[in-house]
Amino acid sequence: MADMNPNEAGPSIQTVLTRQPMHRSSLLWNPPLEGEGVPGVLTCRHRDKGLLEDGAVLDPRIAAYITAAGLDGLLRVPHMDLDHALITALVERWRPETHSFHLPHGEMTITLQDMEVIMGVPVDGLPVVGYTDLNDWPHFCYEMLGHSPPGRDVGDRRKNVAVIEGPRVKAKWLEDRFSNPLPADATDELVQQYARFYILGLLGGTLFMDKSGERVSIMYLQFFNPISNGKKYSWGSAALSWLYRHLCNASKKTSKQIGGALLLVQLWAWARFPHICPVMRHPHQALPPGPLAIRWKGAKITTEHGMHVLRAYRVSLASLRPNQIVWEPYKNYLRSLPAYCKAGQHIWRSIVPLVHFWVVEGHHPERVLRQFGMKQDIPPDVDTSIELHKITLQGKHQKDWAQEHATHIAEWAAHATIANAPPFHGEMSYNDEYMVWFRPRTVRHITKETSWKGAKITTEHGMHVLRAYRVSLASLRPNQIVWEPYKNYLRSLPAYCKAGQHIWRSIVPLVHFWVVEGHHPERVLRQFGMKQDIPPDVDTSIELHKITLQGKHQKDWAQEHATHIAEWAAHATIANAPPFHGEMSYNDEYMVWFRPRTVRHITKETSYWDTLISLLTQLLYISDRLNHN
Repeated sequence: MADMNPNEAGPSIQTVLTRQPMHRSSLLWNPPLEGEGVPGVLTCRHRDKGLLEDGAVLDPRIAAYITAAGLDGLLRVPHMDLDHALITALVERWRPETHSFHLPHGEMTITLQDMEVIMGVPVDGLPVVGYTDLNDWPHFCYEMLGHSPPGRDVGDRRKNVAVIEGPRVKAKWLEDRFSNPLPADATDELVQQYARFYILGLLGGTLFMDKSGERVSIMYLQFFNPISNGKKYSWGSAALSWLYRHLCNASKKTSKQIGGALLLVQLWAWARFPHICPVMRHPHQALPPGPLAIRWKGAKITTEHGMHVLRAYRVSLASLRPNQIVWEPYKNYLRSLPAYCKAGQHIWRSIVPLVHFWVVEGHHPERVLRQFGMKQDIPPDVDTSIELHKITLQGKHQKDWAQEHATHIAEWAAHATIANAPPFHGEMSYNDEYMVWFRPRTVRHITKETSWKGAKITTEHGMHVLRAYRVSLASLRPNQIVWEPYKNYLRSLPAYCKAGQHIWRSIVPLVHFWVVEGHHPERVLRQFGMKQDIPPDVDTSIELHKITLQGKHQKDWAQEHATHIAEWAAHATIANAPPFHGEMSYNDEYMVWFRPRTVRHITKETSYWDTLISLLTQLLYISDRLNHN
């Protein structure tokens, strides 16, 4: 790429990414200065378990109130472990200047659409703005939940030891209060207290996770008195605002951890980059009712060997190809999703401020219009406001945020500007006006390990490139392999490109003077659109491999290899099998035969990830068989 200097991290034109010196990626290109450390894997704050574990069913009396609050979709989002390395790799590409991820083929971001479709959280409604200071938060907790947390002991000035600090209550203390099932004869008041506890767990544990990891803020309960009042609010926009703020903060050099709706970040990436998504047990099965997050229920990831995985993700994101990106992952699902997953679609492309109490972050779908099936032109300049990013709650609990952010709240309410453009589907040309504008203004490669000179192959940093290829080949997923790459081209190719197709599958010796090598298409029949069975034994002949020209210039090779030449001339055996297209099952007879007879991983660095996935896939298969029996 002539407009990118491979010897510099970039950008070469610094009119968009103006805060690069403060960004965590700036420490990855060159060795850090004295006193600076190389950023590692971020600690991703997330509840260790969901509210409903081990197949537990929520009491229908509680569920009815959660539905009344408009959070039925969020309740159905399955609990999953977080892939800290994947989220870190994405944070390294998040830019606070544009509120988007900067990737090789343009900007991408998490929008109101993603929040509503994946998480089932309403995005249309009133902004979540209320009071952040009360004289008596323990009493408010008692009013909403029926329990009053003990306050700090007199004279105890230690930080973060009390059960309640302002509106933030220790989650474990709350869980202990509601550990028993709802009694059969519970009063409606008690049912509502249980419902508020579950609502608080959903909001605090999934959408508004803070960096403490062990506390939840009861200030959200002010919107659930009565509980049905919660349905008026745009929880999706508030959660997106909170997430943007955490992404922006985590992208700083010194950050070690991140909060917010990180499960959404992970599922967003899995939907748009299927090649990094774990192999699912039943990828084509009918989805149960609920938001799209249910599609990934049961997905398993690992946080072991975090730095190795992070390096692999860096390589994967830096080397993204156009056909590895799914710009519109929802279009085949929208019709079948519940109404609450698309109720706000009239504002999905709204260019608005997203408000969450003191936090205001800009929503800029005009920078990622391909995510909506529209043509991406050069976007207008955007101001994500350094001043707004500086606002924290510290020392400002008394603020009237509704008054403070009145202008932004009015903009949210108006939804005056909806991003729009002509329809566009498919791959954008390398020389498209947008891409020509984008490349010199972005940071494509954040480490030297993933960089190269333009589109040219280089032998510089050879070991780094080799390691990247090793990781790529060892972690290949079925949807990354094109078994029949020529079938759409054959008709348009010249006759000489297909004149010999009658012998393409011929099992024959290939002869070149003294060299004889076996041609064995019967071992790769999927390359010809055919079913691959266990192949017969093959002898590639050590003796033939030993033959060289050294000391044998006088040999009559036509006489020496007469038998092989006759076999070539006869083309007696053409490999054949029934037609087969698509992905082969993990438990197909051929795959069961193949795996123990091959060497999949040639380095320890690439082995653990896929070994784990293989074991999990086998366990899930066995579990299914047992369930069916």
